[in-house]
Amino acid sequence: MIKSSFPKYLRTLSTAVTVKTGLPSLIVQYLGTWIKLLNSREHNVNLIIDVVCPTDRVEFVRGKFLGCKNNQTTKVVLTLMIKSIRGNYLDVVVLIPFAKLNAQFLYSKYTLIMITLYQIRFIVMVVLVDNHPVNRKLFTHFLCGGELHTSIYPPTQSIVKFSSSSVLYVIKKKYL
Repeated sequence: MIKSSFPKYLRTLSTAVTVKTGLPSLIVQYLGTWIKLLNSREHNVNLIIDVVCPTDRVEFVRGKFLGCKNNQTTKVVLTLMIKSIRGNYLDVVVLIPFAKLNAQFLYSKYTLIMITLYQIRFIVMVVLVDNHPVNRKLFTHFLCGGELHTSIYPPTQSIVKFSSSSVLYVIKKKYL
């Protein structure tokens, strides 16, 4: 169950993230408002990518068919969440219904979300996924160029590349 104190925001979360437009502006404004309320150490976040399996049905709500994508019933919803590393902040960034998940689709959404989070001033330190074959292919083929590495480059060149050990070092030195 996804719970949000802002129902309008939850409705906006379920809108499509397209390659051309990225996140809807209302989501960007919402996250931008939240980051102003957080202290600087809470800007470092984990990006959590997971799949939610809702019931297999189609509903007609406010003139739209929910649970249907490309004339197929959506079996799953891709959920991207952020969780502050050094705080209690946790939020759902976007919910994306889809009929079939592949690494190319996941990579396009991942790239848009990472760029948007960086522009808002969230710093994604860790990307958390389960061991699903699509997630492994995302990291192996799209993020690491065919061979797994201990660190990866973010989608924007202006972000510094961190290795997994240096990220922990920075967190320890700055916050502990």
